[in-house]
Amino acid sequence: MFRLALSPETRAALDEHRRTIDRLYALTDRWLAAELLRLSRQIRQANPQLQPTDITYEARFLWHLVPEIARRLGANSFLSNERTDATIVMYAPVRLREHAGYSLGNMSKQLLGRSVAVTTLLNEPCNGNPVAFALDRISPPIPGTNDPIAESIIEIADRRGIQSAGHWTPAMNQYNSRVSSML
Repeated sequence: MFRLALSPETRAALDEHRRTIDRLYALTDRWLAAELLRLSRQIRQANPQLQPTDITYEARFLWHLVPEIARRLGANSFLSNERTDATIVMYAPVRLREHAGYSLGNMSKQLLGRSVAVTTLLNEPCNGNPVAFALDRISPPIPGTNDPIAESIIEIADRRGIQSAGHWTPAMNQYNSRVSSML
């Protein structure tokens, strides 16, 4: 219903974004790893103020967390200064998931810009986030743990009338079919 008030251009952009998220969700581990690195590098290139030694959510996420997640999915080719934070490299999978979840919740999209790479890589986990997909494969949500990604997915899934254990699936964003079946 909200979509009806949007311009055709905005609807087309949202549809393209949804297709991108669905495509990333369907990728194999190695291809998802490559896409995570590509998106992270695009954002860093557009934001040269972010340095690998910075202690900000944005810099640590783009220089260290995302490349480490990609490595755990099978990526093996990194640029200098990627994955150089030894603490992150040594994280247990559950801790990596927790740190990424807090980073996603605290980063500034305004600081990073409005590029397709930013809107894709920083998409809300409850609407489909490629970092969350990767983490679901590396370290699936464990009930009772401190997991901001799973918590947000479970909360929004519940509000959408869907059962979820903390994993996002494309079915969570199929509003049209659910709304029409309710009418």
